[in-house]
Amino acid sequence: KYLKKVKNAQEAHEAIRPTSIRRLPSSLIGVLDEDSLKLYTLIWRRTMACQMEASRTELIQVGIGNPEGDMIFHSSASRLDFKGYQAVYEDTEASGSSENPEGETAHQDNFEALSKLEMKDLVSPVNVNLEQHFTKPLSRYSEGALVSNNLWFGFSLD
Repeated sequence: KYLKKVKNAQEAHEAIRPTSIRRLPSSLIGVLDEDSLKLYTLIWRRTMACQMEASRTELIQVGIGNPEGDMIFHSSASRLDFKGYQAVYEDTEASGSSENPEGETAHQDNFEALSKLEMKDLVSPVNVNLEQHFTKPLSRYSEGALVSNNLWFGFSLD
């Protein structure tokens, strides 16, 4: 049975869900074309995720400063304690693909390093790199680009 999470929830897209949650996207490989399979996988995962528990993370925040207190550097790291609904997005059996989040081990290493620190620990910098970065806004359309985009979307200048 499909459960509503909130009383009086707006069920605007009630019909957009799999007819059977037992029909995994991986069972439809070769039956559906690639685009249809991607759409079904998206609908199936979101249907499953909305019925699952929330995920829980543990967060560590550290402030490191000099003795004078005029410079403070902040760092934070988090660790997933309970996957909850996120597990459905990592289920390779269900999706038929082998997706692996990149940088997961580096993220875990950061969490472990920060969790070993205690209040008033002395730390010394090993390497310091000073970098300044400026972002640039997206360029505006030139007249030629605007005309070609309008033609691309089917707007005629006639």
